[in-house]
Amino acid sequence: MESTIREELIYTLMRFKQAAKPLPMGGDLRSAEIITLRYFAVSNCHKENRSQEASDVQHLRHILHISKPAVSQMLNGLEKKGYITRQIDANDRRRIEVAVTQSGMVVLEEAKIEVDLMMDRLIQRFGIEDMRQLIALLNRLVDTSEALKEEILAEREVEN
Repeated sequence: MESTIREELIYTLMRFKQAAKPLPMGGDLRSAEIITLRYFAVSNCHKENRSQEASDVQHLRHILHISKPAVSQMLNGLEKKGYITRQIDANDRRRIEVAVTQSGMVVLEEAKIEVDLMMDRLIQRFGIEDMRQLIALLNRLVDTSEALKEEILAEREVEN
């Protein structure tokens, strides 16, 4: 395979990763904290329909791709800022119930407005059809990458 196409792909993916980082929000939250607030706001709205596992820290770690101590530190920060409350689950003392406060909901709504505005402007500049095509190609790239990772891991298992 031609090395230039590999180098171009790596360079473009690095640029994309950098460009995809959200702008700092007007408030005092990072994007991972916004995602965490949204996660708990949504999971608490659908509490009766969700499994026990749905709001568990393990699931959040998986979504954010961060360690358990990092999640704990982030929850501590959100609690200090008054955006969440935590209490021990009455049915299972090993679990912690997390609830988004009213001020957390306000910050979340403000962040949603900013993100929606940014996305609308990006789609407008790029064009709807080009954006649909890009989304399809990116999904195909991700699907292919995930399948390839699974194949490589399976090959390594066979070798060991």
